[in-house]
Amino acid sequence: MKGLLFAGLIAIAGMVHAEDQNLFATVEYSHQNIEFDADVESDFNGGVIGFSTSPYQQYGYWGKFEYSTSSKTDSNYYEGSLGLNYNLLNQGNFYVNGLAGLGYTRIESGVTDSNLNFISLPLGVEGGYSLTPKLDLFASVGYKWLFDTTGNDGYFGGGKVSTGSGTTPDFGKTLCVGG
Repeated sequence: MKGLLFAGLIAIAGMVHAEDQNLFATVEYSHQNIEFDADVESDFNGGVIGFSTSPYQQYGYWGKFEYSTSSKTDSNYYEGSLGLNYNLLNQGNFYVNGLAGLGYTRIESGVTDSNLNFISLPLGVEGGYSLTPKLDLFASVGYKWLFDTTGNDGYFGGGKVSTGSGTTPDFGKTLCVGG
């Protein structure tokens, strides 16, 4: 079990009313630093679309779909996740929430001979400020554990290393680590 660090997310949310529940549609910019085995490190930049309940409620839920890319490793990152939030601070137009979730991550890797698949467990903290009743500005930071579901032959296509390192890593290890 190794992870991946969210260096940060910056987002703007617009509120959409659905029955008695306030739902927010979100559009976010994301940046992640991922370290692969064989000492290959890469920054991924991309975007996120999602939804959440009002961040001012004591408990709420959220969902996201993320797409990021790395030109250094010619890799694409996809993730879908769902989770819960807990309001830690609610004062005036400002809030702070704790976040926890569960997701599925896929990296179409230019570093290896195959794609990488993970079950993800994201944890984070989000702080925000309501600019208007229908517009929030918020940022979050967190950590994500990735549980490998790729399989023994997945990373290096049966033992072939495409990173040029000349050695075959331990297949039981996750290819990503926190950066």
